Amino acid sequence: METNGAVTLEEAGDSPTSPGMFVASKQLRDRRGCRSENLRDWPILPREEFTGPLGAHAYIQQCIRIDPANVEHICECDNSMWDEGLWQLEHLRQVALELSGLVVLLLDVCTKEKCPQMKASDEWVFLCAAHRLPQECCAIDYIAHTLEGTTAVLNSNRWLPARGTPPPPESEKVFKSIARRLHRIFAHVFFHHMHIFQLFEDQHHLCQRFLHLIKRYHWIKPHQLIIPSNFFAMRAAPGAGYYHAGEEAGDSMMGARFVAFDPDKPREDEDEELDLDELIKEMS
Repeated sequence: METNGAVTLEEAGDSPTSPGMFVASKQLRDRRGCRSENLRDWPILPREEFTGPLGAHAYIQQCIRIDPANVEHICECDNSMWDEGLWQLEHLRQVALELSGLVVLLLDVCTKEKCPQMKASDEWVFLCAAHRLPQECCAIDYIAHTLEGTTAVLNSNRWLPARGTPPPPESEKVFKSIARRLHRIFAHVFFHHMHIFQLFEDQHHLCQRFLHLIKRYHWIKPHQLIIPSNFFAMRAAPGAGYYHAGEEAGDSMMGARFVAFDPDKPREDEDEELDLDELIKEMS
């Protein structure tokens, strides 16, 4: 089966020379040498086709490919097909995967000289736990270390089950800890590289989807959110746009105000959360 000469549908076989999107016993992959405009020009498959260990992840990717702006549809789990915990896990894997594209855009602007510390607002400096003792890292190194550690945990059978297997209820603590750390990456880009944030978000809507997942699954309590919780709602208003670099989260925007992160608010759930840093250290 072919679509614009770019896609083949064939028997699955995991080969390093034929990476692709696996759906049950079939594989969708791009033809070697196909034009860039035909990349991932795959046929849209019904949800029922997405069975097997990678079914949930493949379906999430198809929904993103169809319309990345439709975050509610992308995040909606069909409980007749997938466990809710598995759905959360595959979404976290997808967010971590897509964040690598944001890192590429940051390489020339988020340098050691320009961002010597990992900050969101100017009030907080985050210490990097990828070292024997937590210490300050420049922002780009902190981001890289966080993604490396997160990827290791998300793909570790020691802490999470094999692909396609519903995670145990206690995995919720892992999800919350991962979400808090990934949220810091978005927050740094939001406050310090708004032009990159806008460029990436206009195409991928990744932060909007991530915040929707946070709200849906209560990964982070509202008062702990660093990115203004009403930012995307305000952006969607008629005539709205991004606020300019240099404005603080509490500054006026289009006659309204952001709901800003309150650093003085106590961390009520701190004792309940799993320390992802300790997991990463145990794995190393």
